[in-house]
Amino acid sequence: MTEKSNDKLLEVKDLKTYFYTEEGVVPSVDGLSFDLHKNETLAIVGESGCGKSVTSLSILRLIANPGKIVTGSIKYNGEDLVKKSEREMMKIRGKDISMIFQEPMTSLNPVFTIGHQIYESLKYHENADKKTGLKKAVELLRKVGIPDAEEVVNEYPHQLSGGMRQRVMIAMALACNPKILIADEPTTALDVTIQAQILNLLKDLKKEMDTAIILITHDLGVVAQIAENVMVMYAGEAVEKADVKSLYGEPLHPYTLGLLKSIPNLKEDKESLYNIPGTVPNPMEYAKGCRFAPRCEKCMERCINESPRPIFKENGHMVRCWLYAGGDHHE
Repeated sequence: MTEKSNDKLLEVKDLKTYFYTEEGVVPSVDGLSFDLHKNETLAIVGESGCGKSVTSLSILRLIANPGKIVTGSIKYNGEDLVKKSEREMMKIRGKDISMIFQEPMTSLNPVFTIGHQIYESLKYHENADKKTGLKKAVELLRKVGIPDAEEVVNEYPHQLSGGMRQRVMIAMALACNPKILIADEPTTALDVTIQAQILNLLKDLKKEMDTAIILITHDLGVVAQIAENVMVMYAGEAVEKADVKSLYGEPLHPYTLGLLKSIPNLKEDKESLYNIPGTVPNPMEYAKGCRFAPRCEKCMERCINESPRPIFKENGHMVRCWLYAGGDHHE
C-alpha cells in the first residue's frame, strides 16, 4: 500500500472489540490496525461475521452492550476517539464521520418526511433553521441524483424505492460535509443496475466533496470499481492489505485467492463456480493457530499450532500467512 505520511485522517491501532455474552467472549475485532488517508477509498472485505461492520461501529463508538472496545486506539486527526465522552462523540458523528447504514428501510424513520430527517442533522450540527435546512435538503437530494427533489423532500420513506432510499441515506450522510464516509454494504439489497449507479455516485461525490470513504462489502467484484486500497478480514483479523492493483494482480493469502475465485465469471461454466470449503469458525472456538487453517488448501503443521504475524512485502503489501515467513519484515 502506498504510504503517505502527513495526510492520515484515521489511524486504527490494535483495536479489539469483544462481546461478553452468557455463552462466552466473542472477539469480533481482534487486534486490527489500519490507516485511512485524505481522499482515499479503503474497502474492507470479508464474509459475514468477519468483523467488518463491528469495525465501523467501533470507529463511531456505537458498540452497544454486551460489546466493548477492550484495547486499542482510533485516532481521528490525531485525537483518540476511544477516550472521548459520548457527548463529544455526538458532535463528531454525522459531522466529521458519517455512516450509510446497511438497510435504509430500518435506518430511516417511517413517521418523518425525508426533508425533516435531513434537516434534523443540519439543525443539530450547523444550527440551521427549518427554511434553510429544507432548502439544503432539496440541494442534497438533487446532488445524489433524485429527480423531483422538491416533491421527494415532503415524502415518507415507504413511498420511495430501495435505490431512492439508498440515495436519501447518502444525502443524509453527506449533509454536513463529513471528512470520512463509512458505507456499510451500500448496494446489498439493490439490483445490479442500481448498484452500479450508487457506486458511481459515491465515486463522483468523493471527488466533488473531498471525502475519504471506508467501503464495507463482502463483494470483491464491487471493490475494483471504487477503491484504491483493500483490507481483507477473516475471523476478526486483517489477513491481507494492499492497493487494489496488487491485490487483484498478485493476491497472497489463500483466503483472498478463494474470494477472488468465487467471483462469478460469465465466460465460465456456471456449474464450476468456486466456493471456499468449510464455514467461518465460531468466534468462541477460534483455534490457537491460523484461524483460516481448517479451510485452507495450503495448511501446514505450523499453521495449526502458531498464529501468523503480519508480514510486509517490499511494496507495503501485508499478508498474515506462514507461507511468506521467509525473509520479509514483520510488523
